Amino acid sequence: MSLKRVTTGDSDKIIAVIREISERKRMERQLKKSEERFKALHNPSFGGITLHDKGVILECNQGLAEITGHSVEELIGMDGLLLIAPRSRDLVLDKIVTGYEKAYEAMGIRKNGEEYPLRLEAPTVPYKGKNVRSVEFRDIKSSSEQLHYLKSYPFKSVIRSSLSSKDPLQGGKQRLIDLPQIGIPPLTKAVKGH
Repeated sequence: MSLKRVTTGDSDKIIAVIREISERKRMERQLKKSEERFKALHNPSFGGITLHDKGVILECNQGLAEITGHSVEELIGMDGLLLIAPRSRDLVLDKIVTGYEKAYEAMGIRKNGEEYPLRLEAPTVPYKGKNVRSVEFRDIKSSSEQLHYLKSYPFKSVIRSSLSSKDPLQGGKQRLIDLPQIGIPPLTKAVKGH
């Protein structure tokens, strides 16, 4: 409410302007709840989550900070391509420009300069009245190391034979590798396409 004194002729008048703000207050509460939901859902994620607009990071979770070595405060406002190793930047930029939303692999770079393999998936989502990209960063270094170990293991023929077997319980498409009986550490990743 605002008051204004107006003099007309020989009389003074006060004009009161009252604005209805309950709708604005409702929208502010709804936005705050939405932001809290975003943080609650994405902070305990197993990977890093970020929202970016044309590469500029708008929001991110603690998981992204842990993967990259940057603090959340450093990440907000940063050019997200700086989290990608130089040799993968053209690939990632192409995915951003073309709106590619499926998972793909690239090389990331941590704050300390260490490069690591990562899986990215980036659907477009509405955020504060515009469409932005929600990117999940998954550090796949440990999975890659386990696959390398399996490939170099002396029982390659046993591994190949188990990978080539179609598992009817998995629709003939996937087979979970877990071969501790022959001395191979468990691998918790499903191998697709075999």
